[in-house]
Amino acid sequence: MQRFRPHWNKTCRPSGKKPKPLWRQHPAKSAVEAASRKERKATQEKFDKALEALNEKLTVAKEAVWLTEKFGEGVYQDIPGLCKVASRDTILNEKGASLTPGAYVGVAPVEDDGVDFAQRMKEIHKELLELQAESNRLMETISKNLEEMGV
Repeated sequence: MQRFRPHWNKTCRPSGKKPKPLWRQHPAKSAVEAASRKERKATQEKFDKALEALNEKLTVAKEAVWLTEKFGEGVYQDIPGLCKVASRDTILNEKGASLTPGAYVGVAPVEDDGVDFAQRMKEIHKELLELQAESNRLMETISKNLEEMGV
């Protein structure tokens, strides 16, 4: 019995046929391409609406995940930088009847990234001084060259 051995091309694919990219294999793309010229726009709009609906569902799911991360127990809690319950007494007496949310909510705590701010600013300042010195040297060279040219 003779075994079948397909012809392999340079890209190591049988019969020299390249597989279609994934976006070309999608049924929506195939349906739009298969539709007649008059129906293409309507078919495309149909799939665009379906895609928009899926994106809306994805957005709702992402928001639900975010809410679960913040209020996992299902109970309201004050979260710095996001929300806070303030009593009327606090609003009237302590905050001067200000209804600006930032007066109550505050700022979310910043996570430490492990970089020493003062040290990093010294490094940046040193680099800036070096770049300015190089800029001055280049300006002098350009000025000399222009003087030699008579400009």
